[in-house]
Amino acid sequence: MTLGSVNEASMSIYPSCPLRIINNSKLLAKQELYELGKNNNFTLTFANANNQQFSIFYFQNKDVILPSDRGKSCFFQGMHDNQLSALNVCENDAISGLIPTKTNIFELKEEDGNFLLTPKIKNECHFSSRNKRSNTAKSPEYYSKLEDEKTRYLELALFLDNSMYVKYDKDEEKAVLRAQAVTNIVNSLYFPFKVRVSLVYVEVWKDKDIFDVATAAEKTLDKFLEYRRQIIRAHPHDNAHLLTNIRFEEGVLGKAYKGTMCSFDYSGGVDVDHSPNAAAVAATLAHEIGHNFGMDHDIMDGSSCSCPGPQCLMAPSLGQVLPSFWSECSVDSIVNSFERGIDVCLENVPEKTLTKAVCGNGVVEGQE
Repeated sequence: MTLGSVNEASMSIYPSCPLRIINNSKLLAKQELYELGKNNNFTLTFANANNQQFSIFYFQNKDVILPSDRGKSCFFQGMHDNQLSALNVCENDAISGLIPTKTNIFELKEEDGNFLLTPKIKNECHFSSRNKRSNTAKSPEYYSKLEDEKTRYLELALFLDNSMYVKYDKDEEKAVLRAQAVTNIVNSLYFPFKVRVSLVYVEVWKDKDIFDVATAAEKTLDKFLEYRRQIIRAHPHDNAHLLTNIRFEEGVLGKAYKGTMCSFDYSGGVDVDHSPNAAAVAATLAHEIGHNFGMDHDIMDGSSCSCPGPQCLMAPSLGQVLPSFWSECSVDSIVNSFERGIDVCLENVPEKTLTKAVCGNGVVEGQE
């Protein structure tokens, strides 16, 4: 069984671009965006320093929310230039999201009351005009290899250890919100593959860890997968990951077995909640799920793996620059995996809405 991992690295980061967010001709501050997020849907206009603008209609992503949260979710998605934008506007978590344009993808964040966009492909703050032809493809040309029009449904379970519960102020709601925010962005990253990622189960270890979460990532992974085998029949899912605030040795941010999607024994991974921005953690989780799909690390030697940006999602090391595209190697790999039938468990439309469990003293209690 082959392991895949992702490591932390220091990378230069593109400078952020000032951003104004507008709704119904009104300029929004942070608190006003939070208030807007209490609606089922809304339209946002994004304007840069040169007053170039574009708008996105956002609607609730119901694949990541509890039944009791319907109508008050703060997780949204919207289409722009045939790409899926993800937006998290939860008061108990940082504002975050991915915003695509014709020629770039931006990471949305808020700092000191100001909205910022960080470019991920081109080091520029320019928004391409809708009225002008662009020589840059909206998606890499090799995405055309994804000819399969079939939609696949990945039912994801996330487990948050005690270090995560402590990190989020020993507040179960905040911890669950974190899991939802990360999944919302993972779903947008898998959109090109027509894989819809639904969060069907969240478990928070409030009193103590179910097992010792070691700083050796492989050891923790094996213990987690053993625990997963014990609970999967009670809480069915296709793929499971443990989120932890424990720092693994050697700068490892995540670990997973390769080519194990849908496996009873090995379909899962472990991931560090290494950044306050949900989009950065989502990139790590998407990377490890990529290993579960059979993807190897990108080899960026100028010929083996095409990538439209400084790095793609399966780069061996992820720094502060958030990759948002898959390389040609990753596309070839997942196409091959689909042809081999690795997606056998991803054909059913999820019937189960998200449930959560609070784990204390080794007892799991299901809650709606």
